[in-house]
Amino acid sequence: MAGLYGVVLFLVTAQTTQYLTIDDQVFVDQIASPADRGTSQWKLGAFHSGLLILVPVARLAQGFGASPVAVAMLLKAVWFGFGAVLLLAVARQTVNLLRPEREPVAAAIFMAGVLLLLPTTNLALKTVNYDLLSVVLSIAAALAAARALREGLFPAVAVVIATLAAQEKLSASPILVLIIVAGAAMAGGDPACEPPARRAIQGLRFAAGGILASVVVSIGSMLTYALLADAPLPPGFWMSWSDALASWTWVPIRFLSGSTSFITDKASPFGVGLVSILLAGAFARLVWPVLCRLGSARSWQVAVLLALVALFGCGLVGLTTVHAWWAPFHPGNPEIVGRYFPLNGAVIHFEAATLLEHFTRHGLYSAAITLASLPTAIVATTIVGVAALFAGHWRSKIPPVILAALPFMLLMIVAAAVFNVPVAHRYFNVALLGFALLLLAVHHAWTARLSAALAFAASAVVLAGAALEATPFRPTFASFRPIWLNYTDAASAQSGGLNPSWMGWGEEVMLIGKQLEDACSRNEANAFGEGCSKVVLRPFSYHGRWLPGSKDIKIEATFQVGQDGKMTANDYYVASRLGLLQLSNIPQIPPDFVVSYRGFVQAWAWRGDRLKAAGYTVGM
Repeated sequence: MAGLYGVVLFLVTAQTTQYLTIDDQVFVDQIASPADRGTSQWKLGAFHSGLLILVPVARLAQGFGASPVAVAMLLKAVWFGFGAVLLLAVARQTVNLLRPEREPVAAAIFMAGVLLLLPTTNLALKTVNYDLLSVVLSIAAALAAARALREGLFPAVAVVIATLAAQEKLSASPILVLIIVAGAAMAGGDPACEPPARRAIQGLRFAAGGILASVVVSIGSMLTYALLADAPLPPGFWMSWSDALASWTWVPIRFLSGSTSFITDKASPFGVGLVSILLAGAFARLVWPVLCRLGSARSWQVAVLLALVALFGCGLVGLTTVHAWWAPFHPGNPEIVGRYFPLNGAVIHFEAATLLEHFTRHGLYSAAITLASLPTAIVATTIVGVAALFAGHWRSKIPPVILAALPFMLLMIVAAAVFNVPVAHRYFNVALLGFALLLLAVHHAWTARLSAALAFAASAVVLAGAALEATPFRPTFASFRPIWLNYTDAASAQSGGLNPSWMGWGEEVMLIGKQLEDACSRNEANAFGEGCSKVVLRPFSYHGRWLPGSKDIKIEATFQVGQDGKMTANDYYVASRLGLLQLSNIPQIPPDFVVSYRGFVQAWAWRGDRLKAAGYTVGM
């Protein structure tokens, strides 16, 4: 199994340090700048944990005279390596909770290998932003909480880990809140033995203790960053310790009111968060004995696994019947689109006639994204495992914290519909990682009844199958889709037209650039008569950066297509699907180069003189 893991690791590390996505560029440039050092992210309540790792790395490299390109590549490498180690730790935590009777190390390596291949996980590993730590530490915190609560202890270590995740990105903040509330409900013995008044007070005490622990971690992080950063600290810096506990309130504020006042007004959201957590802790301890009597552990497990299969079914329905769009690039029903505040200038819609239809299609589209993000081998072994359970082949209990991944996934889908979040798989990355662990736990449960040799073979087939299926999507893996899934609009982009799979985020500059440089060096069909040094690759939408860069061709971002002197046979204009869908005018001529993953085109490049002959312009 270690050999297979090594192959997977080799596959997923491909070209990690050779490109910067849009996010990479912003974060890496800010970290490397002595005038910023990431303060631009810190003041937004994000990346508080990542900066503690990367700022010292950048300053140390710069102290040794490293070039900006070398610093960027080093930050990418450190980030990937740190994340890969964290994934191994999460896999081992999961195996410890499952309490395997044999080969725990092999089981952990198998799980870590599968997690590396998930498109959301791989994207987080290869992108320097707030996704990696918020995702992996959230799941690590939930697993640590489960272990503590199983022993009757308050999950203090889990609160520390969850705080590090929540101060990285607001999507992890609900995990922190849930861990504190769960600790308030279950720690310190059986709540059913306590009088109701004492039970509520005890819940308040535990919740207050969790809040205090979280605040201490945030203050420690804040002080550490103040020592590490040689840049001026941003306004409101000394209140940033409140972000981890309060940021879960920001999404409702943003999507329901359109306000971003929480960026400067830290006190009000923290007050709401503080009171809510205290009350939730007291209430949870009051009702916990009642909740425990609602059903047996086995009945809950059966219900979760049935719901899991139903989610797969909803995903299939969503993939075959639902098409998502962005307004204003593709106008929708004004009565629906007008209800929501745009995020980054866009509102997601589904051409629905009624609000109920809109919510339904949003939920189906989110289920489609979930299913499209999972390797076929993992879905198949899960279905086999569920069938085996109902056939009486296995009776082992999956730990509640892992079963909770399914309701958490459903909660994220419902919340996304309610707030009309313009969903993509990276917005579900926390839920998807937990959901993947649930699927792997089902695999572990049914294979545990096989002989050691057969169980090992089953796991090896699943990991190898997932790796083979993901290989065509190198180097980013973000555009992964299962082998059975194809899209009708695979070869072209539509204005406002979204897709359940990844649509590009800047990596196409490197990918198209390599194709162009290779073609130029071979001078195919004498198309580059003036030499490669005259060739200019012109990203005209979102674009990333190629590291360490091209050998011969030039790269120059050109947001206006049609400028005199820049529409020649030496000019090549490149855009991703994500960039093109935000244009009303998309080139209708065949491209000269494409970035294509198993037939699904993610980016296109056209020669300038051909665009000029077709009369194509943008931004002129």
